[in-house]
Amino acid sequence: MFASDVRLPPATLGRGRGRFLQPSPVRIPSALRYCEALILLLCRDHGSACETYWMAILTYMVEFVDGTVILNEEGLREGYKQFYHALKLGDPTMYPILEGLRRDLIKKRLLPVKQG
Repeated sequence: MFASDVRLPPATLGRGRGRFLQPSPVRIPSALRYCEALILLLCRDHGSACETYWMAILTYMVEFVDGTVILNEEGLREGYKQFYHALKLGDPTMYPILEGLRRDLIKKRLLPVKQG
């Protein structure tokens, strides 16, 4: 997706600069893949100071682009979708769902195992 894609939200006071105004060759991840990447980072950085940062960025995704044409949770992969849905609803089951996803990713060797 291009940073000037008209499907991206426009600049809004207090919510960032929005999409690039001119046609731009700058490519960015799609909202779905970016959302999955943030969830993956949440899993990787479990228990670290970074975890709250990734959660804040993911919360911005929910606030600003959830339900738009660029972010339909049905397009998320399994595991990610369940966590995102619980997060969106403020459902406390999001934490066990995230832990289960984290264990699955470690089992599949898609996440490093923390030593110590």
